[in-house]
Amino acid sequence: MRKRILLWSAFFFCVSGCATPPQTPVLPAPEFVTATLPPTSTPVSSATSPLPTAAPAIEPVAATTTSEVNVREKPSTASLSLGALPPFTAIQVEGSEAFGYWLRILFDGGSGWVRADYVQASAEIPVLGAESGSGSGLRGAALRGVNVRSRPGRDFDSLGLLNQYDVVEILARDASGGWLQIEFPPAPDGTGWVAAEFLETGGIETLPVAVEEGQPTETDIPAEPASPAAVLPRDGDSADAPLAMFTISSVTVRSIRFQGWVSTAGGDAEDWVGFSAGMPRVRFEFLCDAQGVRAELVPATAAAFSCGAGQILEIEPNVTYLIKIASHADGAAKYEIRIAALP
Repeated sequence: MRKRILLWSAFFFCVSGCATPPQTPVLPAPEFVTATLPPTSTPVSSATSPLPTAAPAIEPVAATTTSEVNVREKPSTASLSLGALPPFTAIQVEGSEAFGYWLRILFDGGSGWVRADYVQASAEIPVLGAESGSGSGLRGAALRGVNVRSRPGRDFDSLGLLNQYDVVEILARDASGGWLQIEFPPAPDGTGWVAAEFLETGGIETLPVAVEEGQPTETDIPAEPASPAAVLPRDGDSADAPLAMFTISSVTVRSIRFQGWVSTAGGDAEDWVGFSAGMPRVRFEFLCDAQGVRAELVPATAAAFSCGAGQILEIEPNVTYLIKIASHADGAAKYEIRIAALP
């Protein structure tokens, strides 16, 4: 009996030990796998627009002064002087005003204005846009030395002079358009009047009409500038204070032209104009519309000119000469001086 039990136990052990274990089915690999990303929120556009890119600043142009030059607050000899620069000073030019007579430079931590004919630049100088001011935005350049009057008329007090190429802000005009009100810092109220015929400008018809207290309803200055009266009031110029001063250079300003009026004795019978040149020879021409008007060069060079005369002058370079224009003609006479550099 015991033997039989042992045989059955051996049989069951063999059956259970030799049984095949269950197989885990192997699934075929897919041809591709798709990665499932976690959901993301759609970005919401910001209500604030991106800051605009700043426009590139204009690089200043390197330049050098060719002589001693005053630096002005504005492009006019009537404005405040900020200082002076000696000859051959290196400067940085920001640009020129629209007429090209003055340059704005970097000066003493800010900006100032110098005359363009005293500067030699290393590259072309850009023209600056109109600057904001207290007036109409219209500017004018003096065509010659001209008196600034307290009111629109030749008989009113002179407040001072504009030199040729001074650039001024134009504020208004009189009813005729023959006189323009300008910014003039030396005046008590900072303004004055000049005859429109002596300003290079345009668009004066858009200016407001200024009404002056006590101004006569009729004016002897017509809208179209006419020849002055036979006797002109003295304009205050002299050998010590000429109407205008010019510098002629073979590099910058090679020629100048100046126009003016003189009249019979008892009025403005003479004018004074000064010039210097950086070369030993210049061509001088003197034109006028009446006989009896003469021009004389000072210091004396034995050079006196009548109407229509032209001559090549031998001069000392960089020496200031004065031209005295005198009238012995009847009535007012218009004259023109032309000086040009020669090699």
